[in-house]
Amino acid sequence: MERFAQIVSIIGHPLVILPVCVFLKLLPNDDLAARSDVIAVIAVVCLATLSFSWWQVRRGAWVDLDASVPSERKMLVTAVVIGLLCLAIVLFLGDTPSFLWAGVASAALIVLAAALLARWCKLSLHTAFAVYAAMIFVPNIVLVLGLLGVAMLIGWSRLILERHGLTDIVVGYCTGLGAGIVYLMARALF
Repeated sequence: MERFAQIVSIIGHPLVILPVCVFLKLLPNDDLAARSDVIAVIAVVCLATLSFSWWQVRRGAWVDLDASVPSERKMLVTAVVIGLLCLAIVLFLGDTPSFLWAGVASAALIVLAAALLARWCKLSLHTAFAVYAAMIFVPNIVLVLGLLGVAMLIGWSRLILERHGLTDIVVGYCTGLGAGIVYLMARALF
């Protein structure tokens, strides 16, 4: 069971599940420019996050790329929030579609919530981003419900692997749902 939980946790990593879902959402889109913009933004975010984490491990500041130690997690969350908010502002001020800057900004809200709630819980970013990824498929209720089920499986894996407690998973789930609603509202308004 633990091996299965590890596989689910890897597939449910925010740098895996969110880009895959965004790519699947864009697949039927014929707008090649929009598709390439999204791929570029995802690549920048993923590469920057992985590079930052790798650099921390390489210089001996972190134990591993997972950033599970509280001081490591705080540093990662701070760097990601700053990076995502700066990117969202640049995209907002530039000539980019609302789904792109709103997506980056609402993703930043998830990580910001993790930072703000760190005193009380270790919000599951895996679960939050899985729920958030499901929300981008609104109004396709079948896909949304299916992906929300996947998010629950991801939360289960984090419990089995003892990376989080039940409160962390529930708060992550609610945070992802809230960020998804913010994303949908931003898309509707702009």
